[in-house]
Amino acid sequence: MKSKLPTLLALLCCLKMLPGCTPEVEPIIVDINAWCEGTNPLHCMLPWPSDRWLVDDPLTDTGKRLQLSPEAIPRNTDDDEFDVSAYNIYDGFSPATAAITVFASDVDLAATPGLAVEGAFDLSLAQDSPTVVLDLESGERIAHMVEIDLRAHEEDLPGFAQSLAMLYIRPAVRLLEGRSYGVALRNITLIDGSEANPSGAFAALRDGVPTTSAALEGQRDRYENLFSALENAGIERGSLVQAWSFTTASSRSIRGDLLAMRDDALSRVPVGEGECTVLEVQEDPGDQRRFRRLDGTFRSPLYMDRDGPGARVVRGEDGLPSFQGWIEVPFTLTVPRVLAEPGVAPGRLLGYGHGLMGAAEGEGGGGYVQDVAQQFSYVMVATDWQGMSQDDLVTVGTALSNVSTFPKVSDRLKQGVINQLVMMRAFKGACRELPELMVDGNSVIDEGPPYWMGISQGGIMGPAVLALSPEVTRAAFLVGGISYPLMIGRSVDFYDYEIIFRTWYPERVDREVLMNMMSSLWDGAEAATWAPHLTDNPLPGVPPGEVLYQVARHDSQVPNISSELGARTMGIPQLAPAAQSIWGIPEQEGPLSSALVYFDFEAEPPPAGNVAPEEDNGTHGNQRYSEGSKRQIDAFFRPDGRIENFCDGPCDPN
Repeated sequence: MKSKLPTLLALLCCLKMLPGCTPEVEPIIVDINAWCEGTNPLHCMLPWPSDRWLVDDPLTDTGKRLQLSPEAIPRNTDDDEFDVSAYNIYDGFSPATAAITVFASDVDLAATPGLAVEGAFDLSLAQDSPTVVLDLESGERIAHMVEIDLRAHEEDLPGFAQSLAMLYIRPAVRLLEGRSYGVALRNITLIDGSEANPSGAFAALRDGVPTTSAALEGQRDRYENLFSALENAGIERGSLVQAWSFTTASSRSIRGDLLAMRDDALSRVPVGEGECTVLEVQEDPGDQRRFRRLDGTFRSPLYMDRDGPGARVVRGEDGLPSFQGWIEVPFTLTVPRVLAEPGVAPGRLLGYGHGLMGAAEGEGGGGYVQDVAQQFSYVMVATDWQGMSQDDLVTVGTALSNVSTFPKVSDRLKQGVINQLVMMRAFKGACRELPELMVDGNSVIDEGPPYWMGISQGGIMGPAVLALSPEVTRAAFLVGGISYPLMIGRSVDFYDYEIIFRTWYPERVDREVLMNMMSSLWDGAEAATWAPHLTDNPLPGVPPGEVLYQVARHDSQVPNISSELGARTMGIPQLAPAAQSIWGIPEQEGPLSSALVYFDFEAEPPPAGNVAPEEDNGTHGNQRYSEGSKRQIDAFFRPDGRIENFCDGPCDPN
């Protein structure tokens, strides 16, 4: 006879609530789109980045792969569907990303106790910090700052809901690759004086309440792991108003394209070789600075579907960029008059990286180049940085009207890096012997190592050259920074571009989501990816490098916050005496092998927060002309060069 005891016990549990019995909980109704992140009803893509968009993939280094949905991503006013294919090849999110989210009302930074606002990174490491970024593998807390979008309400438009002020959580140093992180927010005060509350969806996950949403229930196990890790770090589960986890992409996923392109390109242009064609020679016997200007082309391997703006990387069966033939890449070279004088030794070869959307034809032979070449006996050579040169203006503008096309910019930036590497090898190789570079039968370029210098955009993109070039082991980056999504909102240069961007994407929060999404594509060539491998931990085939990182205090084009993030990520000290102390960057007396050096011209400081000044204060352009800057670069660009202080105390006007 079958026992009725289990049935009777179940009945008693329901009627009398015997100890150990748990009543069946009715699922609460949660209505979210299956393609959204799901825990923040205020925006489909928030919080970002989130492991919600990762799927298992045993073929990647992280065991995961992005699977963004086109339905989730903001569309432009033309309702163009977003092509996610360029993002979904990555096995995680950008290590240079900020963590972003919104609340129903603006966060009151001043009224939220212990919040780590800009300059107060230490507060983020306190046990009671209202924001936490946690390495889920090591349990280490990650230093960060918190800010809100100060421009959120500048553009509230008729017909649109009032803009939400994005909350940014910005790590003090680029995050590690292939790593899982947790983000937690608690005890957050809103601008109306109320305490922030969790969404219904998040509260259901936090409190163990079942829901009717299959999409949300599919995240429950991951959230349980996150809550457990946070509790182990002393963060009470019940205190959380938002929390999420994300995984950063692996080194192979981020750097694989350029490493493969570099290895193939330099195998096709061995040391000592290179092909160059001189198309025009300019000489003016009355010019006291320049002896000769050469304009021509050098031969470089191509990995794009064509040679021109808007080109995309062509991939082979292994998924890596594939050689597509040879292209002729323009160069501009300056020979100073000093090197034409009798008995003068040959000059040092110095590569030059131009500024924002510039051109080698202009900057590469301009007044600054002529001045420093003549003063310090450099032979200076430059080429356009394909992807963000004058020729790419239309492509960049199109990408702001339809962000789905941004891979046409980011892919071509990789070809731009390859061209820089090949140019430097060629002009230390066979191109050094061009007839136009001979004076009295000898080359004007010496046999020593080449050097490289980038200014502004050149200082932002230049770290890829130092990290990838076997020849270039010393580089100077002037008024540069890392992480374009961090820089752009604070730069006076972005005003004109912002007009295009907001015309096609009127909602401010949509633009900020897209800008932070794009960080994954910037990673392919931008400085944030290469900064950790410049001085220590060099990449395969490259010796350790040395960096001179000159920065203009209160720069209104490349904000100091991005330069300081760069210096911390590079792991370099600040040369003492310093114009100002910076969190996480030690000050050391020279001479040094690598260093950050601030130049203070007592310019008008930019406004606080993620807003740009109304006008350029001039310090960005003035820094390069400082005599202390030029002499410091000259002393550094020598085989045994060091970074010394050529200012009287800190580099300031006093």
